[in-house]
Amino acid sequence: MKICKNCGSVYENGALCPECGSVLRDMSADEEKAYSKRLGRTVSEQSSRSYGLYSTLSDRVLGSVSLFCMALHGLCLLFAAKAPHSENVSAYSAAGIVLCFIAAVVFLAPKLLWAVSSIRLRLMTDEPDPQPSALWVTVKNFMKYGLFALGMMFLLLSLIEIL
Repeated sequence: MKICKNCGSVYENGALCPECGSVLRDMSADEEKAYSKRLGRTVSEQSSRSYGLYSTLSDRVLGSVSLFCMALHGLCLLFAAKAPHSENVSAYSAAGIVLCFIAAVVFLAPKLLWAVSSIRLRLMTDEPDPQPSALWVTVKNFMKYGLFALGMMFLLLSLIEIL
């Protein structure tokens, strides 16, 4: 491999850089190892993002909101005694805590969710490093938004019962 000393572009062969016209020089073994390692990391990050194993900014925001709603459900449990139907508030809040916790995990730690899910695949197949399918990513996305919506619904029901 050859590298341009002027702009840093890397090419398989050639004498002159197509970008800036400078003379290309051969890469040293250390430079080639560093380039391959950097390229491998970039490919790995891109494939993780494309397979849904990457938390976007909106996922991190909704995961944080889910954790905040867990705290609100805890407060609803504390004020449940003042509600006329305290057993309903307790049930709504307990279900809401569980749903918001699971939603937060799915939003904030998709790689952890895949690690747990892939254990089953490793046990059932001989695949040492299974990759998530498009169906798995789609189901995960429906699940995280559905759990978030149900957690919010139970929070609203708890607040309505308290007030």
